[in-house]
Amino acid sequence: MNTPPEPPTNPPTAAEGCLSMLMFLAGIVLLLPAACALLGLGRGGFDSSFIGFWLAVSAIGFVGAWLIWLATRPRSQ
Repeated sequence: MNTPPEPPTNPPTAAEGCLSMLMFLAGIVLLLPAACALLGLGRGGFDSSFIGFWLAVSAIGFVGAWLIWLATRPRSQ
């Protein structure tokens, strides 16, 4: 007795693909200030008067990394 093959899972819709790409691009944009702050910290040395700025820019960079992770992680069915 033959059983019919199971239907394939639903592919992502165009809206999901577009949202993933927008999240990825937004993550890249948010990573840029953090990368510049790290470069400035490495070139100029550590100055305690900029610690608040560096923490704020680092938080923005973490949000960017989180968006990239969300956009590229495998979807659960």
